[in-house]
Parts: sequence; C-alpha cells; structure tokens
Amino acid sequence: MRRHRLLFPNPANNFTFGGKVVLICTLREKGILAKLNKYQGGEVMKEAEEQGGEISLETGSMTKEELEAVLNTLPVDLTFVDVENKVQYFSQSKARIFPRAKAVIGRKVQQCHPQESVHKVNQILDDFKRGRRDAAEFWIQLKERLIYIRYFALRGKNKEYLGCLEVTQDITDINKIEGEKRLL
Repeated sequence: MRRHRLLFPNPANNFTFGGKVVLICTLREKGILAKLNKYQGGEVMKEAEEQGGEISLETGSMTKEELEAVLNTLPVDLTFVDVENKVQYFSQSKARIFPRAKAVIGRKVQQCHPQESVHKVNQILDDFKRGRRDAAEFWIQLKERLIYIRYFALRGKNKEYLGCLEVTQDITDINKIEGEKRLL
C-alpha cells in the first residue's frame, strides 16, 4: 500500500477546495470514483461540509445546507438514480408521498418498485440509456389523491446519459384550479 502511494500519489492534494469538488464530481460522473480509494473521496466531501462548502453551479452557487433546503422545500418528491440504476439521492419533503428509508441509497431502483411494475421501470431506463426518449409519465389514484409520477433522463453537456430523476407530485389540488389568481 505504501509503495502504491509513492508511485501514485493522491493528485487531489494539489487542488484547491473548488478544484477538489469539481474533480470528485467529474470522477463520479465518469464512473471512475467507485474504482478509486473511497476514503480519499469521502475526505474531500467531509472537507466540503466542514467549510460550509459553496457548491458552484453554472448559474450561481449555494451552500450544501441551502441546496438541501431548496430540494426539500419543493412540493415534489425527488429521487436520483445513477447510470448504474442505483438510488443515490432522495429529497425529504414534509409531505413525501412514497416514504423512503436511507437504506435505499446504493440499492438498485428495481428493488424499490412493486414487482409487477419492474418490467416497465427497466424499459424506461433502457430507453433513456439508448436515447430513445427523455421522459415518461404516469398518474395513479392513491387514497383519493391524484399522484403524478414523471421520470426524466439526465444528460451531460455532450448528451451522455447520467441517470434518471423521478419526480412525484400530489396534483389533486392543482387539478381543481380554474380561472386565474394573479399576484397583483
């Protein structure tokens, strides 16, 4: 192990904090991070948390705490599934429609759906990966509520498939809206 570190030093030690975050995100996107020493990747993310890490995005930046507040305040349930069909994130809104335990993180998404719908999930993910479509939508009745479920293919700047975003929303009250209500 020591010989490995001498021959292949950790290049992340030479990056600024922002550079480390970009490096980790890029490696994760390319599927390389899983092959690297997980401790080093975890160290960078721990550093981001300790510094209140500003997360730089194309149209601005915010802290991890602010980003989590935004995602958990949206009136939808969000679930991110990576390119390997593993659940990597879910929002924790107050009125979550389909409860999730943190134990689903890292699990195949197929294990989170009823057996009778797994074939449909597989078809959607396959279509996304092959570029045949970028969205799929369904709606169901659940305890007298109308639930709208949408899946979106996430693509990088070069149109490569990055994963899937599941967005679930209770649209019962939205469905009753008529006319208009203006801000002014």
